[in-house]
Amino acid sequence: TLAAAFQTLLHRYSGQSDFPIGTAVAGRLHPDTEGLIGYFVNTLVLRSNLAGDPSFRELLGRVRESSLAAFEHQEMPFERLVQDLNPPRDPSRHPVFQVMFVLQNTPDAGEPFLGGDSSLELNDLESQQKELANDFDLSLIVTRKKDGFQVALKYNTDLFDEATISRMQGHFLTLLEGIVADIETPISKLPLLTERERQQMLVEWNDTRRDFGNVHCLQQLVEAQVERTPDAIAVEYEDQQLTYRELNARANQVAHCLIRLGIGPDVSVGVCLERSCEMVITLLAVLKAGGAYLPLDPDYP
Repeated sequence: TLAAAFQTLLHRYSGQSDFPIGTAVAGRLHPDTEGLIGYFVNTLVLRSNLAGDPSFRELLGRVRESSLAAFEHQEMPFERLVQDLNPPRDPSRHPVFQVMFVLQNTPDAGEPFLGGDSSLELNDLESQQKELANDFDLSLIVTRKKDGFQVALKYNTDLFDEATISRMQGHFLTLLEGIVADIETPISKLPLLTERERQQMLVEWNDTRRDFGNVHCLQQLVEAQVERTPDAIAVEYEDQQLTYRELNARANQVAHCLIRLGIGPDVSVGVCLERSCEMVITLLAVLKAGGAYLPLDPDYP
């Protein structure tokens, strides 16, 4: 469930529907290995398939299938996988995947092995857990605790700053809450923004109402400029130039024609013109006639 939610977050951030993430497995499949000291951890690659905007319940089934398939082959060394796949190598990034998901679900687990310092007393021995370097762009580390889960994000500081990761944590929590509220919701419709961000985007950033007093319309401002500087250049395109007087006169001619055709308030006028002096004249003329212009582009669907 946590892996599916994390993949949903990455999908919503990147727009990608097919991408791999890595995960770590203990590698202790046999009882005889459970008491041995040594490094058995292997890395698995989980391929994410979020095509078709599935519901989270459907995505959960996909992630379960891909995870179980990966677990069946968890004894295949990751190094062998990289060797056989032979992906294009780039020293700036990890091969095959760049994002890691780690779930520490052992009983009474301590700190994640990818982060945090902790110590463990073993009779006369004392061990100390040291933080390892983060080789990935982003790592989500989830540790099972008695009363829930502890979640940490490790990141490449060359790519992300602290504020970005803090927002990502908030988005991940909001996403989990949305999943719990309705598991049948398509992943594209699951909430992502925190309440603070929604308030900022929908209310604060849209609180732009201002009292500008008795402000003239655009066409009236142009006419006022004609009175002030009639011979100044108003429009220039390639080798054509129009002064404010010429622009206003030609716009008036077109506006009178539009009025005779019935153009007025609440009437739209389609404008299909290349960038030119004529386009500016036409737009100004529509406003003078009291209508609204609607730009048309033949390349649009």
